[in-house]
Amino acid sequence: MVASIQTLQNSHPTALVASHTIDVACPPHAFYDVIADYESYPDFVPAQRTARILSRERDGHFERLRVAMGLSVVKTIDMELAVEGIPGHSMEWRMVQGELLRAIAGAWLLEELPDGSTRAQLHQAIVLKTWLPKMVVRTLIEKTLPSTARAFKREAERRHRM
Repeated sequence: MVASIQTLQNSHPTALVASHTIDVACPPHAFYDVIADYESYPDFVPAQRTARILSRERDGHFERLRVAMGLSVVKTIDMELAVEGIPGHSMEWRMVQGELLRAIAGAWLLEELPDGSTRAQLHQAIVLKTWLPKMVVRTLIEKTLPSTARAFKREAERRHRM
């Protein structure tokens, strides 16, 4: 389990958790470039209204970002994320402030396959501030995560033809 998600589950046992794995026809570094390109998210990620990098620091093979995001999923959700990444390998995030959600944490884990393509695992845990009907929550988690992963796959493959 990804550390940020495990920490969230330990502090909020009712966290909604989902994972999705997808194979992408590009190398891990090319896929990482897409997931790190937050400001282009509104162009290809379903429900993404806005995304703006507030700060970015690089230290060798490690980077830290602060990102302001606006989503439209059932309701409009604005939040600020703290993001840590190792280009070509992984990216983890956690919400530092936001509306409607009490907490959110997630990660992309990237693995290079023998043919040079990428196996990308997307993990996410959410704690809601308010009660929502179970069907809405299920849609939020079970349908949104796979469609988001597919959007990143399409964009990465569009940008990088193998």
